[in-house]
Amino acid sequence: MLFLFPVFNDIEDRSIIFNESYSSENGDVVISTNTSKALVSIRMLLLNGTTGLVLRYYSEASPDNKGNRFVIPDGDILVVSTYNSQNVTVHNYCDSSDFNVSIDTSYVLAIGNNVADLQANGDIIVYKQSFEYFPICAVMPFDVLGTKYIILSANRGARITVTGVGITTIVNLTFPECPGNCSLPSCARRDVSFQLDQQMKCHRHIHSCQLDLTGSIITSDFPVSVMVATGGLGSLILPPVNTWGRKFIIASFPAGDQLYRRTTILKMVSKVANTNVTIRCYRPNATLVKYDFYLNESGDHINQSISIDRNCLMQSNKPVLPMQILTGYGDKFIIPPVEQYSSDYLLPPDLCKSPYSTRLYSLVIISETKYIDGLRMDGMFMSILQIQKIGKTGYSRVFVDLIVPTLHRLHHIEPNIVFGVFVDCEMYVIPLGMRMASIDEKCKPTLSIPGDGLDNDCDELIDEDKCDTNSADVNSNSDCAATSQVILPCLGYIDTNGVVWKTTMPNNYDYQTCLKGSTGKIVLNF
Repeated sequence: MLFLFPVFNDIEDRSIIFNESYSSENGDVVISTNTSKALVSIRMLLLNGTTGLVLRYYSEASPDNKGNRFVIPDGDILVVSTYNSQNVTVHNYCDSSDFNVSIDTSYVLAIGNNVADLQANGDIIVYKQSFEYFPICAVMPFDVLGTKYIILSANRGARITVTGVGITTIVNLTFPECPGNCSLPSCARRDVSFQLDQQMKCHRHIHSCQLDLTGSIITSDFPVSVMVATGGLGSLILPPVNTWGRKFIIASFPAGDQLYRRTTILKMVSKVANTNVTIRCYRPNATLVKYDFYLNESGDHINQSISIDRNCLMQSNKPVLPMQILTGYGDKFIIPPVEQYSSDYLLPPDLCKSPYSTRLYSLVIISETKYIDGLRMDGMFMSILQIQKIGKTGYSRVFVDLIVPTLHRLHHIEPNIVFGVFVDCEMYVIPLGMRMASIDEKCKPTLSIPGDGLDNDCDELIDEDKCDTNSADVNSNSDCAATSQVILPCLGYIDTNGVVWKTTMPNNYDYQTCLKGSTGKIVLNF
């Protein structure tokens, strides 16, 4: 169900149910009930003080890395997947091309050094790759883009790329103060303002500097997408500051190439002044290692080297954005906060593929220890090779060896239990996804709609209550998880006898011919 609230100051008091299409008088904005992610399109009218409507969205469009529109500043290669069993049609507005994806058919799209604006008729998931064999990160959908970002870059030499969402947008790039007799070049000290023009199709702005621009601030009057090239082969899609967290697990990745992974470098930046950070690092039968940091100003940042074989719990009193850098190949990725873990992930088969080889790969899962037994892959128990408790934190690192890249769905049997997932592709590590809830905005209690992806009861947890008819969690302060999970089809695969099975919908059958030298009938029943 979709809800609309007429304008701007009376949002909470005058809600109406919206069950049909709406068009503005000038035809610029069109909303329909089958468009699950139109939030930013309508909010843009309000940010400008113009009369309009606010669209609020719930369970089918909770804030996460799934969506039906993605604006990517550049990426060379995009891997596009979906949870949907039926074809989803994707249109790239920037080059007017179209393609289809389904749950067992991902699409690899080459965009070169160009902008992509993907618009689909169903929810999709997008991963950006800088090179064919270097997947980097999940791309954030249109509905969770923000108007404030703080730059986090891995080393000296940064290229910041900002792309708008199809409306004229004013963007400001402000650099950290350079005190005294400042000798920094103008690209790191002279603030920049620029306009992304609605009339210029897929317009973007690039700011380059041969210095580390970590701590620089981007603000805009409408949501934008921000990417930072971080040197070598890597780039990062930055999350807006309202999604930053205060609790993180820094996982070890010993399954990788030990010749190249000797240490982990943790780099983080603060959102506001007076931020205290504590990191506790654990290894079985070893002494606890503890680090304490104080970040004095907004945009302050630190680097800390951590042994590759330690798992760490990091906590801060105010939001921070951390990046984990694995030395050797220079792989780097944003660490999702525990507050943004999800209960459901889709693992596309193309993330660990390269034009030269199919790499061995594995999963590192971060879960509360008491909930590990409920983890499932494709509806079945996971083949867990190792469980490593992270000190007395209550969390464990779970290692799952997958070997051959293929499509998998990861979930927990209880929809209110969340966990984090990292894909280890030998040369690089990819956080598989995360929620993108506005956990750093001032919380106001709201009515809970199951699976809405919001902190309805303001306890810093999201959808943590089971609210079925037999649950003790149901009350006026509930924050309800989804009451049911999507039933996915039986995924296509090739079995040990070489029989090729098709993806089969629930309660249907797939009949296949027996191979030469055998008799009988093979039936796949789901």
